[in-house]
Amino acid sequence: MCSNKIEVAYHESVALKRQEELIREEEAAWQAESEQKAKRGATEKEKKSKKKQAKQKRNNRKGKTKGERKGPIYQ
Repeated sequence: MCSNKIEVAYHESVALKRQEELIREEEAAWQAESEQKAKRGATEKEKKSKKKQAKQKRNNRKGKTKGERKGPIYQ
């Protein structure tokens, strides 16, 4: 009878350790996913910034070329 209680306690202990390990694995996976999302967000933000800068440069060049074409009109 005492042996049976010890065996049950042992199995409960093993099950608890498995649950704790699964929880640690889930937390690690969640952390890795969060870090990956943060990196992806930073990358997307950087891409948008570069795209915006390129657009501003194009617009600035267009403005300069338009300004050069337009000159005083002599009549």
